[in-house]
Amino acid sequence: LRDDASSEHYQQAVNILLNSQDYDALLVIHSPSAAAPGTESALALIDALKHHPRGKYVTVLTNWCGEFSSQEARRLFSDAGLPTYRTPEGTITAFMHMVEYRRNQKQLRETPVLPDSLTANTSEAHALLQQAIDDGATTLDTHEVSPVLRAYGIHTLPTWIAADSAEAVHIAEQIGYPVALKLRSPDIPHKSEVQGVMLYLRTAAEVQQAADAMIDRVRLAWPQARIHGLLVQSMANRAGAQELRVVVEHDPVFGPLIMLGEGGVEWRAGDQAAVALPPLNMNLARYLVIQAIKNKKIRGRSALRPLDIAGLSQLLVQVSNLIVDCPEIQRLDIHPLLASGNEFTALDVTLGLAPFDGDSESRLAIRPYPHQQEEWVVMKNGDRCLFRPILPEDEPQLLAFIAQVTKEDLYYRYFSEINEFTHDDLANMTQIDYDR
Repeated sequence: LRDDASSEHYQQAVNILLNSQDYDALLVIHSPSAAAPGTESALALIDALKHHPRGKYVTVLTNWCGEFSSQEARRLFSDAGLPTYRTPEGTITAFMHMVEYRRNQKQLRETPVLPDSLTANTSEAHALLQQAIDDGATTLDTHEVSPVLRAYGIHTLPTWIAADSAEAVHIAEQIGYPVALKLRSPDIPHKSEVQGVMLYLRTAAEVQQAADAMIDRVRLAWPQARIHGLLVQSMANRAGAQELRVVVEHDPVFGPLIMLGEGGVEWRAGDQAAVALPPLNMNLARYLVIQAIKNKKIRGRSALRPLDIAGLSQLLVQVSNLIVDCPEIQRLDIHPLLASGNEFTALDVTLGLAPFDGDSESRLAIRPYPHQQEEWVVMKNGDRCLFRPILPEDEPQLLAFIAQVTKEDLYYRYFSEINEFTHDDLANMTQIDYDR
């Protein structure tokens, strides 16, 4: 509209938009002028929405500029039940929240893919964690947690334990230089506070000096801390790689939360991480990665190559499966997670443990897939068939099945003639709320 548009022009423009089926939300901004007083234009807009057949089905956000001159117009909108904002920025932000919500819902309804390379050895992971609990452990370090992560296909850097500096030198000589040396203490959660991580040690003398100095610093700064030796690792190839951080923490309301960021010493999840609720499938994991990139929690590429979003999504699904299957895990911190091309390697991992004897699924905000309802059945002809609840990933198979069903059978099943099933129809049948 032109700057001299009258209240009638506003009303006509709104009616034209309401007559179209292409819009379900409108944002109206009014700048006061002599030709279009704010109060009259507000009344015209309210009247148009009140009398148009689609008026109550379209979301309308308004911004009448002018702190004092538009007070009456904002009051009229409030009385009419229409959202109104003091500034254009606030109106646009609210409108984009609706757009983002709609986009999110559409993405969540997409059919997720099912990677062939997902692995999970739940019984082995349970046995390892239960053994650690029986031994009185409450925290596992990289060396101890590596077998648990490997059971779920998460690659960790090979790690050796050295009791003292002499053994650290011996291990370094065996695995080859350069090496990384890390403090092993359950009482110091952040090794960087005592310079407990030394990288690129290239000689026996450097390893000896770094190990002795590290232990001396701990005894000086944390005299009460228990020292359980040192961790020795081969140096990972960091050229062109990107360092990420994946953390799982328990919220008292929502249960386990999966957080993705780039980490750092002063890491604050609320500011530096994107958050998702398990269980994750590939779509949800990819959405978490995209949100982290979009909100600048992580970078979409390193200096040399783009981030492998599909590979990172698969790793997040594996982390999610581990957390869902193993309620003994109270906290998991993979920092750093080295992303190099299509390879992801956990360099340093801390896992918090606690006994758990309740309902493992009740702790989750979203009910996971009910594996306990799967059942193998032997048919009359001797074939073995797996009966299980449907998965979102089953949509292509469901569509192929429906294509083989006669129209008569479809009519008896759905009590109407259906010529074609849309993605939304199939999503309603495959994306099930398992808690209902």
